[in-house]
Amino acid sequence: MAFVSGAAGKAVAELAVGQKRAGHHVTVVTSKTPAGGVMNQPVLMRKLSDGGVFVHAVDSLASRQTAPNADVVQFIHDHLGTAAAFDVLHTHGTVPSVIAIAAARRVTARVPILQTSHEWTVSRPGGGRQAYDLEVMNLVDRAVVPTWSVAEHFVSRGVVRRQLAVVPYGVLPDPPPSSGDMLEREMHAWRAAGGLVLCYVSATTTSHDQRLLLNALPFVDARLKILCVFFGGQESRATAPWPTDGPVTVRVAPQEAAVRQYSHEADFLVLPSGDGEQPLAVLEAFCDQVPVVASRVPELSEFIDDGQTGWLFDPTDTRALAETLTLARSTAPHALRALCQRARVRYQQEFTIDRMVTGYMREYARLG
Repeated sequence: MAFVSGAAGKAVAELAVGQKRAGHHVTVVTSKTPAGGVMNQPVLMRKLSDGGVFVHAVDSLASRQTAPNADVVQFIHDHLGTAAAFDVLHTHGTVPSVIAIAAARRVTARVPILQTSHEWTVSRPGGGRQAYDLEVMNLVDRAVVPTWSVAEHFVSRGVVRRQLAVVPYGVLPDPPPSSGDMLEREMHAWRAAGGLVLCYVSATTTSHDQRLLLNALPFVDARLKILCVFFGGQESRATAPWPTDGPVTVRVAPQEAAVRQYSHEADFLVLPSGDGEQPLAVLEAFCDQVPVVASRVPELSEFIDDGQTGWLFDPTDTRALAETLTLARSTAPHALRALCQRARVRYQQEFTIDRMVTGYMREYARLG
């Protein structure tokens, strides 16, 4: 993949380590030099290394330029025993697929290619680059996405239905150790004092998300002190007009912070749209029994049964978010525990690491 980072990188690391644990030989090839502010995350690279997965960093799987891509093809040919050394080339994104196609064409043996597309949303606009990405999905042997809503979106955009499969993300059964930092301590103290603490997860810091948050929260309860901790959204983090005192206080988590390290100190996990990492954040919350309030978009409605495993709100309506948070907050403790337990059961039934590994191994077998 281009970089082992974000939700996609986390999924790749868990998948690779799970496959290695099951007795398979797994090799990961990723880009070496950071690009556009994105790089391989050290924590994920350590996970791969500790799991016994071979990792090779070579430039560049992150560029859509012919020469850097050709360098990766040559690296595979010269240092990894050619593409023929592998039973399956599993790519994560368009550029890695283009590289895999070129590498497979250099050998006489048939080497199937499976591509996972991680961070598409049904609301993503079209354009030349998107059209190219869709074309490549029809060139590989199998295209996998993590949600049914995204699969239907691809079909509507021209990807052949028989090309597509859905393998949901899996998450670990236990969260990582809590950070123990100042932010976590503040969240704990805020709840102890009777305030409301929210983890607000967004892939991008858009003006819409900011307005939705800042305009909705004062309507939850004028007497209530609210702390909202913002995760994700690397764009404009430093310049966002977040209030730091008053009835609503907003903190921006460190760029490297994982929401799962802090969400145990939150009353609710709030998700404003279906972009990027949010479906994975929902599954982690299900596992950890953190109640979720999310926008009613296909990518999130697919996971959340409104009122049963979380709550959904109209993302175009400020009052809808406020009313939904008020409803969630007014839920009796026993009903809230029951909701979280239903979400936990769904995680156990559908979204474990073992199920994700099994799903991909099934798709590999179909390529044989």
